[in-house]
Amino acid sequence: MRSDRLLVPLLLTILWFTSGCTQPSETALVSSSRLTPYLPSPSSTAPIAVNTSTPAVILNPTATPIIHIIQPDELVSSIALRYGVTLAQIQAANPGLDLNFPGENTPLIIPAPQSTPGALAQPTPAPLAIINPTCYSVADGAALCLALATNANSFPVSYITGEFIVQTDDEQIVRSFSALLDTLPAGASLPIYAYFPAPFPYPFSVSVVIHSAFGNTDHTDPGLTAIIDQVDISSDGIGARVTGKITSTTSLPSRIALVAAAYSADDPAGIRRIELTPTSGITEAPFTIWIYSAGPALDRVEVFTEPF
Repeated sequence: MRSDRLLVPLLLTILWFTSGCTQPSETALVSSSRLTPYLPSPSSTAPIAVNTSTPAVILNPTATPIIHIIQPDELVSSIALRYGVTLAQIQAANPGLDLNFPGENTPLIIPAPQSTPGALAQPTPAPLAIINPTCYSVADGAALCLALATNANSFPVSYITGEFIVQTDDEQIVRSFSALLDTLPAGASLPIYAYFPAPFPYPFSVSVVIHSAFGNTDHTDPGLTAIIDQVDISSDGIGARVTGKITSTTSLPSRIALVAAAYSADDPAGIRRIELTPTSGITEAPFTIWIYSAGPALDRVEVFTEPF
């Protein structure tokens, strides 16, 4: 009886061991070559969010301004024409820069053209009378050409630029000029000039073309007055020493331009500009300026002043 009880567990153990060691069938080792994709059941599929907002607007890149380095004898008006922009656009891109006297090697910001350069219109110059352009021989065969620009308008004219053109039988020589005053008052006249290096041709004819002269109806009188106290002309008439004072209805600006214009029998014979930096808070400042003739003997000198 006891042996029967021992025999039953032994048989069960043998059966369990032999069934666990049975070799798997060969088909169990062969995987199917067909892949069944996983498809979630409809009840478990999460809703897909759809963006119904307005699409973002993609802006075209803004054109990068150009930096132009001003070369000797180069006018801002000529630069504006080259790049197809107006002088007003250049002034807006370079606030505080005196376009008449930017200086050599000055970096000038050229804004991107706002229209096709060929269709961009430059303002028509205000009418100026150009009187008696004449050229005088100076040192080493060079020449200085002068003319008188007269503003007969009822308003001031600003940024006067242009070219002197010397014509011979064989060639044409052009030199640019920029008036030494930023703004020419109504009814006033001012010599303009251009220097022609040697060799200067003979015989010749000379003419003047105005490129820019803006009627400045919004100009505000700065309240500056240049008063001549004394003019001492040299015995040969070639030079003159001018003394006087600049006065203001308020404090003088920190920087003042003083321009002296010399004449011989009412024809322009010379012009010079100096810059003054008066003491802050004063209303009157003295000046002394020397001016020289390009050729004929001097008999009269005028002075102009303006802030810059």
